Amino acid sequence: MPLKLSLKQKEQFYQELAKFVESGFGFDRACQSIAELGQAPQLHRTICRSIRKHLESGESISEAMRKASPSITALEWTVVEAAERGGVLEKGLRRLAEYFHRLRETRQILWRNMLYPVAVLHMAVVLGVVTTKVAGAFQGDGPSGAAGAFAFLTDAGSGILLWLAILYLLCAIFAVVIGFIFQQGQTSLWADRLLQRIPVIGGARRYLALSRFTEAFSAGVTAGQKMSRSLRGAAAAAQSAVIGKAGNRIAKAAEEGKPIGDAFLAQGRAFPGDFCRSIHNAELAGALDKDLERWSREFDERATAGIKAVAVWLPRILYGGVVCVVIFVVIRFALTYYGAIQGILDMDPY
Repeated sequence: MPLKLSLKQKEQFYQELAKFVESGFGFDRACQSIAELGQAPQLHRTICRSIRKHLESGESISEAMRKASPSITALEWTVVEAAERGGVLEKGLRRLAEYFHRLRETRQILWRNMLYPVAVLHMAVVLGVVTTKVAGAFQGDGPSGAAGAFAFLTDAGSGILLWLAILYLLCAIFAVVIGFIFQQGQTSLWADRLLQRIPVIGGARRYLALSRFTEAFSAGVTAGQKMSRSLRGAAAAAQSAVIGKAGNRIAKAAEEGKPIGDAFLAQGRAFPGDFCRSIHNAELAGALDKDLERWSREFDERATAGIKAVAVWLPRILYGGVVCVVIFVVIRFALTYYGAIQGILDMDPY
């Protein structure tokens, strides 16, 4: 069964590793300390034991991390690889801890904003079923008294469960479809381009990909890694088919000895124009490392703003769903009530 770390667990994992490495522990000893610490989370200890196993077979730290768990993404082992080669492993680990801390805080804002409208949607379903059953009771010839009340509650309860089951099924289907498209967006150009066209969500996702790209690229350049290697690592870390393909093209240009600034300008559709021009000028000025650090922060801020915008719009969409449910309930109640009154008026008094 694949080991899956949450954002909080990843933040804590890299914080602990950075703490040990900064204290003079070797990476292998740091992993050993975490693996033997009884109070450490079970997933942390399991991954550290797996990392040590690969380190003992002679593999590099980044390669050992990549093979230790599917939960460790290309961004993580790319940053670690660059930091390892540059002799600044503790800084790379700290960068990852800070990255997952920012991402976790932003997602918490999104989920907090979703709680109230989700609760309101559930209440709308419950009230909709109950009011419909009440209106229908006017037409019924069922039992009265305690037996009638029990039958009404049973009928209303089954109706609520049925509509909630339908709601959950639709949400599950939607989540599976969206999850599949998001997964395909990492390797498929059509899926990535489709996702970029989704209002609000597409922009937030694109800036997250750009944030991962510049984070990995900056780590490689700062560590003095070969330019083409840094670019290929950043392309893999982006988790975006469009940005990944463009990054690999730029890496190929770097291998051919061409200026990467010109290559970025040629891939302007994949990257923002101001970013490409800035990279071009920074390369000429010999300040590429500082410029990449600035853009890493910039894209991270834009991604955060984009996720916050999603956190604003998703509740509005849910409120729209609530309004539709309420309108449906009101119309259905009115028609049922009208039918009941009409039935009473049409009754033969004799």
